[in-house]
Amino acid sequence: MLEHAFGESETHPGKIYLSTVMLGTNDALRMTKPDAEARNVVKVELDEYEANMYKILKTAAERSELVMAMTPPVVDAKQRRRCQMRLYGSSWVGGPFEDSRPNLTKYAAAVKKVVKRLDSEGFTWVYGCDIHGMTHAMQKDNVDTFSDGVHLSDEGQDAVAENVTSMIEMFLSHKEQTWTPDSLLPDFPYGHEIRDPMKKGEAPEKIFEDYDAFRAKTDAQRDVAVAARLDGKVPVRKLFPGKTRQQETPEELY
Repeated sequence: MLEHAFGESETHPGKIYLSTVMLGTNDALRMTKPDAEARNVVKVELDEYEANMYKILKTAAERSELVMAMTPPVVDAKQRRRCQMRLYGSSWVGGPFEDSRPNLTKYAAAVKKVVKRLDSEGFTWVYGCDIHGMTHAMQKDNVDTFSDGVHLSDEGQDAVAENVTSMIEMFLSHKEQTWTPDSLLPDFPYGHEIRDPMKKGEAPEKIFEDYDAFRAKTDAQRDVAVAARLDGKVPVRKLFPGKTRQQETPEELY
């Protein structure tokens, strides 16, 4: 599956510019009743989850210019219970489908651990975005974060988008040496470049050839920047630089 998720294609050859990964909410799911938990095929144990995240993020890092590893959001257990009871009645509580995520904070911590491990191995373009801490802070501020206790509301999705966007803007504002506006080049020349009056009479094939040469030069410059980062010539970076609210450990929400 990873080969398809982060692989090349005929229409998109070469490295991916940005890969985002956010997993863990379902991996941390546990059924309340022991017999139901025994049949729980959704859960992934913490050690296996960490190993899976390492493999996923490492694969993404090998094939992407930037990887954003997002910790899973918190879960509002009280809202979850109210919504499930409204949908399925009071029998949901104590029934075979009642679930919880008591260790979700540990799954979020595992993501941070993997990001730090990859950084130590030289994958310095893997960054963390702490959605777990952000959604916990929103809950503390009584913000309507979830639609049903698990899935994000419109405001929750807006907050995630704001964090992701702020990180992308950070890279595009030359705070990172591998990402600049000039490096985000399309596969082909823009229409106005093809119709440039200064190039009137020039064969379209020549315009495309010149553009391919320009892209190759830009790619070479980006490779030098990546090599510099791997050689440790770039200052120490923040592994979780996203713009978030004040964050605390959200144990009491579970």
